[in-house]
Amino acid sequence: MTGKKSHIQKYEVLPEKMSIIERGRFLKRIIEKMPIQVKHIILAKWE
Repeated sequence: MTGKKSHIQKYEVLPEKMSIIERGRFLKRIIEKMPIQVKHIILAKWE
């Protein structure tokens, strides 16, 4: 049980404690799950 809880907390504490690589992977995973329209909005803001 505690193992699962700490796994969840890892993502709640994000992103300060994550490395840049982990953060990038996490963001990629979130963006991949988004609808295409939302992706375009986010990518437009980042450019």
